[in-house]
Amino acid sequence: MQLHELEEQMGELEIRNAELLQAMKETEKVLQKYSNLFDQAPVGGVITGRDGIIRAVNHVGTQILGGERSDLVGRRLEHFVPYSARSVFTEFFGNMLRGEQIATCEVERSGEVNRAIIHFEGVCTTAEDECRIAMIDITGRKLSPEERVKQNLRLQELSGELARANREHHQEIFRHKKWEEALNVSLSQQRKLASRIMSVREEERTAVAREIHDELGQMLAALQLNVSLMAQEYSDHAQLVARTKAMENLITSSIMTVQRISSELRPVMLDILGLADAIEWQAKEFQKRSGISCKTIILLTEKKQDRDLSTAVYRIFQEALSNVIRHSGATTVQVDLVERKGWLVLTVRDNGRGIAEQEKRDVQSLGIAGMRERAETFGGKLRICGAPQQGTALFVRIPLTGKELLYAHQDSCSR
Repeated sequence: MQLHELEEQMGELEIRNAELLQAMKETEKVLQKYSNLFDQAPVGGVITGRDGIIRAVNHVGTQILGGERSDLVGRRLEHFVPYSARSVFTEFFGNMLRGEQIATCEVERSGEVNRAIIHFEGVCTTAEDECRIAMIDITGRKLSPEERVKQNLRLQELSGELARANREHHQEIFRHKKWEEALNVSLSQQRKLASRIMSVREEERTAVAREIHDELGQMLAALQLNVSLMAQEYSDHAQLVARTKAMENLITSSIMTVQRISSELRPVMLDILGLADAIEWQAKEFQKRSGISCKTIILLTEKKQDRDLSTAVYRIFQEALSNVIRHSGATTVQVDLVERKGWLVLTVRDNGRGIAEQEKRDVQSLGIAGMRERAETFGGKLRICGAPQQGTALFVRIPLTGKELLYAHQDSCSR
């Protein structure tokens, strides 16, 4: 597959991800609407599992049960029923569990100052594995049979409304989970595609570097040899010798340029000797070109890592050094590359002006975005810390297993 085709697929995935995120936001609004409907109901509402453990309770329900929502959720509803009424409540709950017919009971709660009579009405559904219970404080009411019939009808209506809202709520939750799963799949595809694009680019770089080294490099070497021989053959022509020497120097410079471009496109050392030696070589080259002191500490059990992983870390390191030259004004750089409990950890510190917060968050900063993308492609993380006039530190950690481990290393931003 060609590089432009992969980039087109990446664009399509980004559009799809944006659509999925919008759909999830709309679903969250609907979920909030049903949550508000439940919470603002004029009667106490409790949703429990078939084991009687409270899963949700609305505002009126907290007032009737006499506790904060955080104290009620996760506890059995029967714990808030007086011991003297437990048998009545247990029979009521058993009737709910035995079928999908509405069960009712009345429980008297006596306090030090007053007494209350709570009317419970609820139903359990097998399909949703939960019970919905309405609670009404009927203390002091003298209800005629007709009024009680009306009250029961109203409770049934409220229970039906709550059940309908709850079903729609569950449907929205199900849709939300589907959108979330689709988004996760899409993001996974995007990461794989990004990895493939980087791999294709590296393959193209390798091919171009090989062509430059093998073809252009050899031609320049042959040309240099011929010019040198011509200078020897016409050694008695001083002006011609001077001209050929100048040509030979220019060719030598061209050969060195070709070697530099070839190594930057794809360092041979990375493929032959591995990541550790490539990092050390790049640090020395950086020091030669920039005049900035660059010290390295490398502690790896294996010099040669996975090819794609090594390429990602090496490119991140190149970009980090490039940022030091362009932005930091530093005079020294410290580079650490170590293995730590299953993680490959790269740290690049400088003593420059320090990166500003807005620079770290700048969406136009393609260098930082590219480094982060390379790290995340392999399940890793990238962090950048800085303080004014105290330098900048870049931390990259990538799992050597190719997936996140239980151990979570915390890099310190302290100098």
